[in-house]
This record gives sequence, structure tokens and C-alpha cells, in this order.
Amino acid sequence: MKAAIEFADAFLAQGLEVAPQRHLLFALLEGNTTPMHLVDMGELQAVTLGSGAMRFDPNVDDHHHGVCDMCGAVVDLYVDGADTLVVDGDHQITPRSASIIFHGTCATCAATD
Repeated sequence: MKAAIEFADAFLAQGLEVAPQRHLLFALLEGNTTPMHLVDMGELQAVTLGSGAMRFDPNVDDHHHGVCDMCGAVVDLYVDGADTLVVDGDHQITPRSASIIFHGTCATCAATD
């Protein structure tokens, strides 16, 4: 896990404000496995979106995600019928869950295009 100063530097490099609340969050995360404990307790959902980094989503409802290809914004999406999807063919794995990631353009980026 990154040190708190590394989190702050990463935010500043992206042009994001490092408010006192974020400093507190960075300090809590430094060297801590707290997010995974919250996942185990069902209070957070661990999400991987193909970027290599794991994100933690406080929305633990059954949902999927959309990612803007332009700005990287992530939104929650509710997909009708996703729980009834069936994997065709003979596979070497028995699915226990599915995570659908939609890629596209968010409304903000579309409006500036």
C-alpha cells in the first residue's frame, strides 16, 4: 500500500485538490488492509475495471459499471437480466458471479465533443 504522501502526490499530479478529508483517508489507507476487511464484511465491493488498479465501491447492490473512454469516469449501471446470463459451451470454470463493464463516453465528455 502506498504511503499517504504518495497518495497526495498522485492526486496533485492529476490536478485534484488534496482536502483535509483526503489527507485523513490517505492516512487511514497507509499500510492498512482496512478496505479488504470492509469488503469481507459486505460494506464495500472490490471492483477491477481492467486498469490494473482495484477500486472500492460503497454501492454493494447488485450492479455493473460503465467507464468513460475519454475521462475515465466510472458510473454504476443496473442491467436487467444480467443475473440470468448463461455461459455457452464447455468451459474449464464454473462461474459464481459476473461483472459487466460497459465502455463508452459519459454525458459530460459527449457534451464537450
